[in-house]
Amino acid sequence: GGEAAPNPVDEYPVPFEPRLIRLATSEVERVLGTDLGRDLIGSLLERLGFGIDGDDPLVVSVPTRRPDVLRPVDLIEEVARLHGYGAFPNRVRTGLGGGLPVRDRHLRRLRSVLNGAGYFESMTLSFSESGDMEAIGAGESDLAHSGVRVLNPLRGEEGYLRTTLLPGLLRSAAVNAGRHLPEARLYEIGKVFLTGTGKLPEQPDRLGFVGFGGGADISSATGLWELIATEMRLPDPGVGRSTAPGYHPGRCAAVTVAGTEIGVVGEVHPTVAQAFELTGRVIAGEMDLDPMLTDRGAWRFNAPSTFPPTIFDLAWSVDRNVSAGVVLGAIDESAGSWLESRYIFDVFEGKSVGSGKKSVAVKLTLRADDRTLTDEDVGPVRVAIARAVETATGGSLRGEL
Repeated sequence: GGEAAPNPVDEYPVPFEPRLIRLATSEVERVLGTDLGRDLIGSLLERLGFGIDGDDPLVVSVPTRRPDVLRPVDLIEEVARLHGYGAFPNRVRTGLGGGLPVRDRHLRRLRSVLNGAGYFESMTLSFSESGDMEAIGAGESDLAHSGVRVLNPLRGEEGYLRTTLLPGLLRSAAVNAGRHLPEARLYEIGKVFLTGTGKLPEQPDRLGFVGFGGGADISSATGLWELIATEMRLPDPGVGRSTAPGYHPGRCAAVTVAGTEIGVVGEVHPTVAQAFELTGRVIAGEMDLDPMLTDRGAWRFNAPSTFPPTIFDLAWSVDRNVSAGVVLGAIDESAGSWLESRYIFDVFEGKSVGSGKKSVAVKLTLRADDRTLTDEDVGPVRVAIARAVETATGGSLRGEL
């Protein structure tokens, strides 16, 4: 018997607004990998109660019972489910890159070069023992000595993050020597951790190697670097006299790329080798990885000359402390465009060259692209080379021009 109260009130704070999603057929094809067409896509969505309008893109109205459908990809998921996953063709997408990134390809190439040189890859722990830096002779001022301390180490003696690959590789070499192997060649590619100015340590990638037995000496270490530089097509690689913690002071060399030093190679100091229970000569090296993985671009073919070369030898008497690189550098700067190759084939010391001196002999090849070089062509070049080396080294030419 009641009566409705006057002035009814309808509390509706959030009025319903129909959700509209624009769906392009090209987006369906991009995600699913096949072209279903506008009509099939529309019919599949209508079966689920979605309203369809427009041609391309479709304007899809979402029913209120589907609050989970918010984006075009949500609609594409429904299309794929109704169409049937088994109805899509079986194929593997290649992606946009078409292959490995440049860095990964170069890294594979580097590993192939090292494996081909007889080296086996080693993977050591990223932690170092408290006495490692003292064992390799690193002083307090050396960057390798400023390690990052681990707050909760797995083992008390491995309480620091490594700052160099050398101790771990030497320890691995000692394991091989302890199993009576007459020789071993190991390398490792990994990160070191250096304290920097930021909150996190710097983490550069390094390549390290170590070897013993089989006549290993400084030439083996520099030879491996020359092989890497050649096969990785490094620009203007070089080797120069250097000193570094853990290495023999007279058998250590800095390696450079385009004039920038990236690491060292050489023989391990005997006392360091003994600290890691190694005997005899031990070679090692460590260098930054990134400069070796830079893309060098495509090969460029230069047509060889069809004319015969002019080959001759020159030798200089220089101070024994003069490096071979100084001699070769002076030749490169003075020989001109006809220089095809030059290499040192003999170095000796003795009474014939005087005390504190050594003889450096170089074989040179000159060749022109357009003609056969005559004695009149080659003569001034020989003089220019001889004088340039004498000026650069302070030495003197042995023999006559």
